[in-house]
Amino acid sequence: MSELIKKNSHTDLIDPQAQRIVEFLEQIGLPADNIIAEQSERAIIGQNLTSYIDAYSD
Repeated sequence: MSELIKKNSHTDLIDPQAQRIVEFLEQIGLPADNIIAEQSERAIIGQNLTSYIDAYSD
């Protein structure tokens, strides 16, 4: 019972998806540098987005 269980976060799914977007943009010849926010910045957006939407949905 001393085994630790890793808790998956939403970033485990988002990072591979972001990389695929960058690769796709490169394949079709579009700019791909610095178009995706850093993981820490995406985490902030993810934490705040729900409350922001709730505040304006009333």
